[in-house]
Amino acid sequence: MKTEGQIKQKVKQVIFRHRKEYVRHGLSRRPENCSYNERVHLPVHMANRATMGVCGHCFDGDTPRNLVCDSTMGGDRQAEGCSFFQERTSADDLKDEFNRKLGLNGPAVEIGYIAKEYPDVAALMWVMGPGKDANREEPAKELERQSNILAFFGDEEEPEEIPERPLVEEDHGEP
Repeated sequence: MKTEGQIKQKVKQVIFRHRKEYVRHGLSRRPENCSYNERVHLPVHMANRATMGVCGHCFDGDTPRNLVCDSTMGGDRQAEGCSFFQERTSADDLKDEFNRKLGLNGPAVEIGYIAKEYPDVAALMWVMGPGKDANREEPAKELERQSNILAFFGDEEEPEEIPERPLVEEDHGEP
């Protein structure tokens, strides 16, 4: 049986890993991550789609390129080599967005949403039991008092070490 401290540490690790992947995906050179990529609404649904990504970069300041740049149509390769590619969001903005989605630095988020998006986090929170997350305030070092799920788990610092397979228990010969 794991101690409460071990479970809290595991939750920190899992949240850190999800945040890292969220930022990595949000900064990757994909059409939807380019600030010039615009969604064009198709007049007729074609192949179960109503929109398509198009490059809106303007060479002369007035006329957009209007080149199809969509992940479903080879746009990932195109975006990787595009000299006009410009990131839509920064890493800090993506971290803030992730924290809001998980209810880390703001209003609490329903556990059902967390379970849908991040079932491993929800499962670890469930293991902690009901009522354990009653203290959702920021640690005392913060001046503002906000709702924060990480206050439940201790400080918000990144974990010191992240194991390769965090949810797989090591077998130490125990039954």
